[in-house]
Amino acid sequence: MNRKELSIEYSRIYDEANKIFKKYNPCQFKGNECNRNRYWNERQIHKEKNGCCYDCSSIGPKGCKIKSISCKLFTCHIVRENYKQCEIEIAQLRKLTYKLFGSIPCGMSKSTLFYNCIAKDLERMGD
Repeated sequence: MNRKELSIEYSRIYDEANKIFKKYNPCQFKGNECNRNRYWNERQIHKEKNGCCYDCSSIGPKGCKIKSISCKLFTCHIVRENYKQCEIEIAQLRKLTYKLFGSIPCGMSKSTLFYNCIAKDLERMGD
């Protein structure tokens, strides 16, 4: 695959993950707290907000400012244990993502991945 095809596939996977999360609504946000935040906050384990993104610098007033596929495909233990079909569908996208892009650190934007990592790999392969 060339860079353009990989970029299209990245966006397709990201959008498909969005559809899956909307279909199952496993995080069940209320305000800025998800299931996991409420679980932890009610038990006074942690006091957090913004779901899995509680400590991320890419969170703005309207949500995520970047398009990180690794973040999008993350599921916490509550999702994995209580939303099995959602987890199965997301896991399939995770496998495809790993096959196409390898391991991508959480919080890495699409532009950083493509311009700092994939571009160099494609150059070495002659694309």
